[in-house]
Amino acid sequence: MKRTLLSLIALSLLLFAAAAQADFFGERTYLRIEAPSVEDRTVLANLGFSIDYVNLEEGYLTAWVPNDLLPKIKELGFLYESPVVDTKDFPANYAPYHNYNEQLTALQDLNTQHPEITDLFTFGQTVEGRNLWCLKISANPLQDDPSLPAVVIVAEHHAREILTPEVALYTATQLVEGYGTDEKMTAYVDNHEIYVITTLNPDGSLFDIQGGSFHMWRKNRQVNAGSACLGVDLNRNYGYKWGGVGSSGMACADTYHGTAAFSEPETAALRDLVNAHANITTILSLHSHAKLVLYPFGYTYEHIADQIDYYTHKTLAEYMAAETKFTPTQSSGLYLTTGDTMDWAYGVKGIISFTFELGPSQLDVTGFYPKPSFIEPSCQAAFNAIDVLIGFSSEPSYVLATNVWKFTAEYKAPDAAVLKWASVRETRPQGWKVLRAETEDGDYQAVNDGFIQPNQAAYEYTDEGLEAGQTYYYLLHYEGTGQNDVDFGPVSVEVPGADDDDASPADDDDNDDNDSADSGTADDDDNDDEGGCGC
Repeated sequence: MKRTLLSLIALSLLLFAAAAQADFFGERTYLRIEAPSVEDRTVLANLGFSIDYVNLEEGYLTAWVPNDLLPKIKELGFLYESPVVDTKDFPANYAPYHNYNEQLTALQDLNTQHPEITDLFTFGQTVEGRNLWCLKISANPLQDDPSLPAVVIVAEHHAREILTPEVALYTATQLVEGYGTDEKMTAYVDNHEIYVITTLNPDGSLFDIQGGSFHMWRKNRQVNAGSACLGVDLNRNYGYKWGGVGSSGMACADTYHGTAAFSEPETAALRDLVNAHANITTILSLHSHAKLVLYPFGYTYEHIADQIDYYTHKTLAEYMAAETKFTPTQSSGLYLTTGDTMDWAYGVKGIISFTFELGPSQLDVTGFYPKPSFIEPSCQAAFNAIDVLIGFSSEPSYVLATNVWKFTAEYKAPDAAVLKWASVRETRPQGWKVLRAETEDGDYQAVNDGFIQPNQAAYEYTDEGLEAGQTYYYLLHYEGTGQNDVDFGPVSVEVPGADDDDASPADDDDNDDNDSADSGTADDDDNDDEGGCGC
C-alpha cells in the first residue's frame, strides 16, 4: 500500500512537471532588451534565463523571460519591449527535418552503404534510456589510429535547435558520399578520423516536437529532485569552471547547470568519448541561432594566454566565418558563461574548439525553427566552413601559415618529376618553393627560382633533368611573412635505370592508385613506388 501511494505521488509530480513545463509561453514573455555592453549581457545571463539572440551591432538581445523576472529586469534599469508575436502561428510543414529516429535511419543507411569507411556505434545513453549514436568516418573505421588527427562534430545540445542535426548529417553525407569521387573528400577520409554526433539531446528534442507543435524546450529531461521543473542545460554541465557565471543553480532556469559537473549522462558520455581518443585535435559544437563563430573562453573576458593557441582560434574562426558570412568572436564577447563544451574541451583537454551559432539572425520568434527551405543553404555554407576546420585539423596552428590536403610526386619520362599540391588556405603568403635532395635526410635545395605564385587553387611543378636510376626526395616549403613558414613532405620519385624497359609517362589521373593525399601528417612510406604524401 505504501509503495502504491508513493508511486501515485511520484506520478502526480511528473504529470504536474510536464504540464508546468509544457506551458512555456504562458509563463514567459518574449523580450527585446537593450544590452549594448558585454557586462550588461552577463548581468542578464546570470538571472537564469537563456539568451536566444545577440545583435552586437545594434546592442540588443532577445529572450523568452520568465514573467516573475520582469520586475527584476526593470529594477536593474534595462530598457525592453515585447515584440508582437503569434506563438501559435509556427510553420506546420517541417517534414524535411530529421527527428531522432530519422537521423538514426540516415546514419544507418550511410553505414550500410559505405561500411569500408564508416562505423556507427553508441557511446552512451540518455536520462530516458535512449542511445547516443556516433558515426565514425575514416579509411579504417573499426580500428583507432592515434597517428591520425581526429575531429568531433556534435549537434543539438539544446533540444529546440533543430537545424543543428541537419548540418551534422549533411557533413557526414558529404564526406562519405564524396569518398572515391571527390579528391579532397577522399583525402580527408583517408587521413583523418571524423566523429559525427547528430544529437546529444534526443530526449529533449523528441519532447520539443511532441504533439505536432514546438515547445521551445532547451534542456534535457532530467527529473530534478525537490523540484517540479525538469531538465538540465547540457551546455552548462561540463567540468571546467562549472557552476559559475552565465549558469543557474535553480532547477527551473533554462540555464540550470545540474547538481555537479558532468551530472548528466549525455555530457558524461561525450566526455568519455573525447577522453578515449587522445588524437582529437578539434571539436565543433553546433548551436543556433545568431550567425556567429565562437571560440574560447566564455568564462572570462581575457584572451587565451598561449598566443599561438589564441591566434589559431582567432584566425580559424575568421576563415570559417568568411565561408558562412557569420561574425567571429570570443565567446565571452556575447556574455560570460561557464560549463560549456568549448571551454571544457580547450581548458581541460587543450583541444582547439569552436561553436557555430547557425542562422537565422533576424529578430524572429521562430529563429530556432527556420522553415525547411532554410536547411539546404545553411548546410552548404556550414559545410564550407567545416571543410576549413578539417583541412587544418592535422595541425591547427598551421592556419597561421598554411596546410595542404594534397602533395604528390610522380615520375614523368624521360627524366622529370611532376609535383602537385593543393592548400586549404594561405595566410599572408610570399609563395612556395620546391626543395630536392638525393637522400631523405639529405641537404635539400630549391629547384625553382624565386617563389611559385601563391593563392592558386591547385599547383603543379615539373622538375626536369633527373638522372636515370636515382631516387629523389622533395620537400614543399611555404613562406609567409614573419615566422609563418612551414614545410611539407618528403615525397619521393624513383627514376628508372637506362635499361629499364618498363619506364612510362606518369598517369595524369589524380585519382589513380599511385597517388595519395594527406592533410598534414607524414607519409609512413616515404619510399613508395612513385609518390605519396609527406604532408
